[in-house]
Amino acid sequence: VEEPAHLLCPITLAIMRDPVFVVHSGNTYDRGALLRYWGGLGEARDPLTNMRLPSREVRTNWGTRRDVHAFLDEHPTLCPDGWGGVREMLPMAPEPEPAEQLGEVGLPDAVRAHCAGVAEAHDGHIPEQLLGHLARYFGVEAERLREAFPPHGAPAAGPRAQEV
Repeated sequence: VEEPAHLLCPITLAIMRDPVFVVHSGNTYDRGALLRYWGGLGEARDPLTNMRLPSREVRTNWGTRRDVHAFLDEHPTLCPDGWGGVREMLPMAPEPEPAEQLGEVGLPDAVRAHCAGVAEAHDGHIPEQLLGHLARYFGVEAERLREAFPPHGAPAAGPRAQEV
């Protein structure tokens, strides 16, 4: 039985058991293969494009998951390679709530840590011209950076702006 190409993970070339798409690229991979790939690299890059990703955020690809189920239903004796002799798809990992992915003030922890270093070099604040640049570079809202690192003369956002 020939396995449909759109059900194969581009990393493993096997049918995806837990298909997810990378939020920042839209490409779909098997969750386990993608996490192992990122773990080996030490950073988040899209395996197909090698594009550096601002986060490791993934979501279940429901369409591909349904297609895998339908293909397995059409071929009841097939056990895909890499599934360890078990025909069941893996239970989906819980989708994180946006609040779990973001630190305080709605910024990813890595962005907040980087910007804290910039602010430290500027007396605890980020100059406006740098703020716009950092917001574009990290793909975050400039207002979130202003809340975490207010301009000179503005009240500080509290301990969260100082903690890293």
